[in-house]
Amino acid sequence: MMLILYSILISKPFKFIVGPEKQEFTLHAEVISRLSTSLNTLINGGMKEAAEGVAVWEDIDAETFIRLSKFAYTGDYDPPRAALGCQQQLGEGCRRRGKPWKRRAFLPEGLYRRLYRWHQQRVGERRMGMGA
Repeated sequence: MMLILYSILISKPFKFIVGPEKQEFTLHAEVISRLSTSLNTLINGGMKEAAEGVAVWEDIDAETFIRLSKFAYTGDYDPPRAALGCQQQLGEGCRRRGKPWKRRAFLPEGLYRRLYRWHQQRVGERRMGMGA
């Protein structure tokens, strides 16, 4: 665990320019690159973004990026407010085609699957009275 934390803390800073407002976020490159092979390629590959240490994601709003960042650093994911409202109305969450939330196009497939499995596990723990 200490070695992973060390590798994150010494990793280069990587800047994301997010949303139409062009809000800047600087994160540890290592923590984001661990989320998926696509993000690893973006940060450490031969792309222009990797060379400059900057990625521009104009089609993602700041709130969504903050949720992704929180998941990258802590492993905890907060669903969007709209999904929370739906969960409160339905009790068990929004279910369309068996999925608790709609997949966002910007999430790499592997990351989406990890978030989905984590969500399913948390729902199961809550039903069994184990979750907080």
